[in-house]
Amino acid sequence: MENTSIARGKKLAARMLVAQTVATLFAAVGFWIGAGAGFAGAALVGGLIPTVALAMMASRTLAGGVKGPESVLGSLIVGMLMKWVLIALGFYLALAVFKLPVLPLFAGFVAAFSAQFVAGILKD
Repeated sequence: MENTSIARGKKLAARMLVAQTVATLFAAVGFWIGAGAGFAGAALVGGLIPTVALAMMASRTLAGGVKGPESVLGSLIVGMLMKWVLIALGFYLALAVFKLPVLPLFAGFVAAFSAQFVAGILKD
């Protein structure tokens, strides 16, 4: 039987991922309508950066069932560090390697990251 805290954590993570995905798609469609496919792609990549990072952190943190407090804290710290490393790597690749436009990239990132917070404060 799964702990209710773990189940609530998985439900919250799923809600955040859905919110980030929807916000990313809205940002990409907005840029596609207003500025074309190149900017829409950059907005999509910008939104996918925090979405993928959150998915990785949530899977790392919520895996393994019930654990002791030290183990939970360790998983949370490692997951958070991995999330920020993925975000930094995503921005490096998007800006330095693929040379995507900055404004739509950051707009997609902000839209997805903001949606994470909105989904986190909503009640069940």
